[in-house]
Amino acid sequence: MIYMRGQPEDFDGWQAQGCTGWGWDGVLPYFKSCEDQERGANEWHGTGGPVSVSDLPGPHVLGEAFHAASERLGVPRNADFNGASQLGTGYVQTTTRNGRRWSTARGYLRGRAMENITIRLHAHCDRVVFEGRRVTGVTWTDRSGRHTARAGREVILHAAKVLHQPARGRYGIAWNAARGTPLGRLVHRAQADGRDCAHPCLQRQCGDP
Repeated sequence: MIYMRGQPEDFDGWQAQGCTGWGWDGVLPYFKSCEDQERGANEWHGTGGPVSVSDLPGPHVLGEAFHAASERLGVPRNADFNGASQLGTGYVQTTTRNGRRWSTARGYLRGRAMENITIRLHAHCDRVVFEGRRVTGVTWTDRSGRHTARAGREVILHAAKVLHQPARGRYGIAWNAARGTPLGRLVHRAQADGRDCAHPCLQRQCGDP
């Protein structure tokens, strides 16, 4: 439920590697249009979108102690990690409304949003369709058989963390870094193939400040 877009520098880096249109200036309007921001609209946020974004109920004594200690070490407080900078410590926002989770399904798969979405259940993506080095569609199998869909503009491949690398190898755009060999039939070795998407996590347990 944590609402975190990522650093603008990452988006600009992807665009510099060839992902045209994925620079920060290109994606920010889409982030703003999808938001229904509790704090209201500004240069970084929007209102009226399908994703409800809210503040946490209130400050916590342990959180305040952590932020105060960080400030004494020179780390600034940050009231908005989806604003001008992600530097510092602070409280994150969440995709919630009135204290309840506001899921992607609630935001996008109801009402008018359904007019632009077709959902295929029990579908297993077999491969990405290439024309040269350009992806132009996908082939999948469901209970009724095998199907192919052609893209009008672009294909976004999302297989989550567990399936991501094996799936991409089967589609022909991944690389086995450990063995230095293709995972399946390699059609195109992209410079940014997902191996730079690191998400370090540090946890500590504390009973009182």
